[in-house]
Amino acid sequence: MEEPSTDLWLNCTVRLMEADAELEAPLPRFGVFDPMENSSYLLRTLNASSQVLMAILSPLLDDEDNSLHPVRKKALLQFMSDCLYPAQQRPFALPWWQKTAWSVVFGAMLLVAVGGNTIVMWIVLAHRRMRSVTNYFLVNLSVSDLLMALLNCIFNFIYMIDSDWPFGATYCTVNNFVANVTVAASVFTLVAISFDRYVAIVKPLKRRMRKRWALFTVLSIWFLSSLLALPPLLYSTVYTTRYSNDETRTLCYLVWPDGVSPRSRLDYV
Repeated sequence: MEEPSTDLWLNCTVRLMEADAELEAPLPRFGVFDPMENSSYLLRTLNASSQVLMAILSPLLDDEDNSLHPVRKKALLQFMSDCLYPAQQRPFALPWWQKTAWSVVFGAMLLVAVGGNTIVMWIVLAHRRMRSVTNYFLVNLSVSDLLMALLNCIFNFIYMIDSDWPFGATYCTVNNFVANVTVAASVFTLVAISFDRYVAIVKPLKRRMRKRWALFTVLSIWFLSSLLALPPLLYSTVYTTRYSNDETRTLCYLVWPDGVSPRSRLDYV
């Protein structure tokens, strides 16, 4: 393995210091170097290159230095190793024929999702006699599915096809939030529909839910769903990996305080 030059150490140190304020948990490793197992090797290489850089990075590279939190230290080590020892080429690249096939299949699914949910919303909202309590819940279900298709699925499909997130950190956060809030809203709406049908079947003589209460239930569903989807607003981030052939790959994912999936326990809560 070729040792990094002093210039590369300098550049990677600058990048590390710029990213240090944002790194709170381990980042996924896609390089060929294991930072935790080889931190002593990094330290020896740095010692031979520059005493100044060693003074800056010694809390990070010294195994006996406990001034940094272990989770944060591991994240910074991983960031540094990816910069110093990038992978030879970008992984997860699909051939053109697979991209074409997936695009055709996804395009058909998206057309059905957008068209079907739009038609349901139009039928209920454009015809007064269709505005029943149950149909209000169906419209809400269509809204959540439509938002999922337009604001999440399209961008995730591009992310899957190219193995790269080109939409920036802000929309990474929005994308993860929309995914969680729409799924939660769909589930809660199905619960509301089930409860309404239960009352209609088991207690047919009981007074049915009023439209005003149905609208209040819909608003409550979106409020509760937004609360449950708050974690992606706090822990979504992007991470760019540069490879030795100058190609880059940007990831959009959730970084929990105790790590990333599947190592994070909070990811399953």
